[in-house]
Amino acid sequence: MLATKPEYPAAFSVEMSEPFTPTWNRLPGITVNGTTVTVEPDRYFVRRSTAPVWMLVDWDLVTERLLSEDETEEAAVEQQTLEFVRAYGQRTSEPADVLRTADRVYHHLFSAERLDDPDLSDVTDDDLRILRESATLAALNRVELSGEIADIGPAWFFPATARVVYDLDADGAERVDDLYHGGFFNEYRRVEAVKAHAALGFSLARPHYDLDRCRIKRAVTGAATSGPPRS
Repeated sequence: MLATKPEYPAAFSVEMSEPFTPTWNRLPGITVNGTTVTVEPDRYFVRRSTAPVWMLVDWDLVTERLLSEDETEEAAVEQQTLEFVRAYGQRTSEPADVLRTADRVYHHLFSAERLDDPDLSDVTDDDLRILRESATLAALNRVELSGEIADIGPAWFFPATARVVYDLDADGAERVDDLYHGGFFNEYRRVEAVKAHAALGFSLARPHYDLDRCRIKRAVTGAATSGPPRS
């Protein structure tokens, strides 16, 4: 009996809002040509699920209705975000849609205006570019509600990939990895990041959350998740 072939497109291309670093071409399965990023799933993903489905919320809706919401005693920001995803989330099997949404989310979270914050005085424009591009591609990674890692691309292995793509030494890769996994986010930026990630389904694969707390909240609330629709 023949194995079922994963239902990814043979290749897909996305126009990003600004040119991507061309040295992403060093990795198998990804081609960068200016603002165009093309992914060949057969070569790009280290692990793939069959018929992957992601959860997305329209970014304009997130900016209009969620980013300005204040946390309350009755509803923590994580709970507000989960409820927002439950109300407005839409499943998609199109990885190109995921990258388009991620491009907008991370241009917001890692914008150049952030460098005006005094506590980010040691963060550079290059750091922001690395964070922005790596997080955008990491949006294709999927973790099921059960905790199973379903889809993995090179951006999952952030320090090693950053060294290859951006020619960082070990110390430089570790420094940016620390930023990526939380060092960039004071409490204000953490709260904003949680709400912004509603656009990407508030995925467990994102680096900016307390993983165990999010898993518990999602299990309790029954929030929509990446993965095939539940029967």
